[in-house]
Amino acid sequence: MEPLHRSPAVFIFGSLFAALLVVALTGRLIKALTLRQLALPPGPKGLPFIGSAFSINKREPWLTYTEWKKSYGEIVSCRVFGEQYIILNSERVVKALVEQRSSIYSDRPVIKAASRFGMDFNTGYLPCGGTWRAHRRMFNQTLNSGAIEQYHPLLIVKGRTLLENLLGAPEDLIDHLKTFTMSILVAITYGYDAAPRNDRFAAPLDEVISTAVRMTPEQGTFPVLDALPQLCHLPSWFPGAELQRLALRCREQIAEVKHSPFQFVKDCLLNYIENRSMVAELLQQEATGDQDRESYEQDIKDCATTGVLAGSDLIHSTLVTFVMAMVLHPDVQDRAHAELDRVVGRDRLPTFRDKASMPYIDAVLREVSRWCPLSPLAIPHMAARDDSFEGHQIPKGSLVILNLWGMAKDEDRFPDPAAFRPERHLSAEGDLLPKDPSSVFFGYGGRACPGRYLAGASTWLAAVFMLSTYKFSKAIGPAGYEIDVFPKFSGGTTLRPRQFACRITSRSEKPKST
Repeated sequence: MEPLHRSPAVFIFGSLFAALLVVALTGRLIKALTLRQLALPPGPKGLPFIGSAFSINKREPWLTYTEWKKSYGEIVSCRVFGEQYIILNSERVVKALVEQRSSIYSDRPVIKAASRFGMDFNTGYLPCGGTWRAHRRMFNQTLNSGAIEQYHPLLIVKGRTLLENLLGAPEDLIDHLKTFTMSILVAITYGYDAAPRNDRFAAPLDEVISTAVRMTPEQGTFPVLDALPQLCHLPSWFPGAELQRLALRCREQIAEVKHSPFQFVKDCLLNYIENRSMVAELLQQEATGDQDRESYEQDIKDCATTGVLAGSDLIHSTLVTFVMAMVLHPDVQDRAHAELDRVVGRDRLPTFRDKASMPYIDAVLREVSRWCPLSPLAIPHMAARDDSFEGHQIPKGSLVILNLWGMAKDEDRFPDPAAFRPERHLSAEGDLLPKDPSSVFFGYGGRACPGRYLAGASTWLAAVFMLSTYKFSKAIGPAGYEIDVFPKFSGGTTLRPRQFACRITSRSEKPKST
């Protein structure tokens, strides 16, 4: 038998492949060794095991992180209960990492305690993977900017109802704003017209939100439970096990709010009853890829519940904060009234066609978001692999925290950041500046909030309807003096304005047309 001979071409190709493989492996090894030699970003030195936990303001950690920026810079590191935290204190760094390196920073940490409360279905908590991508497709299809335009007539109808409710019982302002928000969300999500009070679908959803507020009175709840998982196994009857009782109640509520409104939509479709909604649109489509029908419908349920719960909290809190700002800053309200009167007049209500002609009101809403960032830290990201930035290492598995509060209060970008000044978002000619600082609060890249277009349309419509019809001012107490309003908020994942007294007076004696 003759010996086998390799051709010169095969030999050259094999040698080249081997050389390239050696170069690639060597490059990876050098990169890994280089990363290990880099120091972590600067930050406070903590204690064993608990790290810097005692140095962080439990109820308002964003205030601590903002102070750390003065000492350590735009990117800070610390350890909390064994977890490596990387805190991003500027929009420049957030864009460089979370946006431009989204393949590394789009993941989420595993929050074991979230499953205890039945919250692990939430799209915002999901790690990168097939389920998360399925959720994103559903949201992007049904809540994109074009899709939201079809709901403009619905928003106008709900806006008129809000005005009627305020006229009938102005003292219930906060409840009316909650009803407005929830009615929009259940209508768009499930094609259901919610009753003003004790609605069979809206009331349980609102109850879940109330439980969630109690569940996260401070940002430290989940880290403590994750670091000390034994606390999760205490029986609910055990003295002091309030979190266990809340967890049990929350899981029961979540199961109900996922199923009932979803089944309502299915029954409508089975009985050929018209239903224009996010859930109906998705149910009439086939599952994609290898997904079976059961898992596809489960994803629809989870997306729908996520959207209503997250959207209700954010939109309602934004509108309450807006009214508070108008009470505290009558000069801003007067200028907004003047713009409305000039563009729209007093005989009709504004429409979305008027939006481009009213830049000052858009500036007011931008300033509401900047003045009090309602999601001061957002949900933590996680580094999917080792990385480096400006000479510092960011280890795989680090919790990457976006200090949105600190960005909104950046004195270099926003002089006198505690002041409420809508004109900071306008050019000298009165035009809206192209860069919208409020966009940072909706996230970046794959984790950008899918409901941002609905939130923007809903808050704008409610704000211009209320401004067109009413004037907000300080309430008058029994002794004839104005009752001072102090901007106070309850802590948690989302800040919520606390109850305050205000007076609502009509700007016109006759109802307006649309």
